[in-house]
Amino acid sequence: MRCAYDGNGDAKARIHTRPIANSFAIADTVFSVRAQYGIDLDLILTNPGATYSDHASFWTEGYGAVLVIEEFSSDGNPYYHTSNDRIQYFDVPYYEKLAKLSVASAAALAIPVEAISVITESEGVGRLNAFPNPTEGDLTIYLDAATGGLASVLLRDAMGKAIGPIESAVLAGGRTSFTMSLEGLPVGAYSVSIALPDGRIKEARIVKLP
Repeated sequence: MRCAYDGNGDAKARIHTRPIANSFAIADTVFSVRAQYGIDLDLILTNPGATYSDHASFWTEGYGAVLVIEEFSSDGNPYYHTSNDRIQYFDVPYYEKLAKLSVASAAALAIPVEAISVITESEGVGRLNAFPNPTEGDLTIYLDAATGGLASVLLRDAMGKAIGPIESAVLAGGRTSFTMSLEGLPVGAYSVSIALPDGRIKEARIVKLP
């Protein structure tokens, strides 16, 4: 396995990315996850990334992707793709850290089922949409609600940390739209959450491109 060998014990690993779709945003999320959970890995960003693994097929089709891999360039597995490529040569604690990093990054980028489900108008809540998404600039938020009132709007990073103050939006019955500025924010994954007057919260995941 290409993520299980650390011959010199330096805990280095590479994140390969390219300026394709939201690949930079995915890479930024991986670094944020490493910091958030204190995963003891020395990550190295590689751009343009290598194309020798499964992620490259996503790039070919224009989709965002990254490769998380051991420091293969200077500390490559000498048993790689040989009959001796065996578990006995794994650095299991190192592999565990990379596995945790990958799983946590996938979880941070995942869109909860509830966040994209539509609650009927009879329940007082409709659909929350963000456009364009991914975006290089400002974001337009659309919210359908059966009743009006004052709502609270909050932007969070991929780890759920609030960014900036809570803003207010006046909702009208039916569709309300407003613009949210992402100026000055680094590329990456974010979420917009809106606390409705009845206490319900709607959330949408967004991605800012370079």
